[in-house]
Amino acid sequence: MLIRISLFFLLVTLIGITSFSMIDKKSLENRGYIECKGTPSGWTPGMATKYALNKSYCL
Repeated sequence: MLIRISLFFLLVTLIGITSFSMIDKKSLENRGYIECKGTPSGWTPGMATKYALNKSYCL
């Protein structure tokens, strides 16, 4: 029973994280932000994305 509850919460968490990520990304793009290439300094690789209003701010 405890395993089923844990798996349920894991599934709900994964769905929530994925949904929030997609909605947040679309919201930023609608406001004119662009996604910068590379990893922002101070972050674990692959765990953060930098957005900017102008490509020159991505440096």
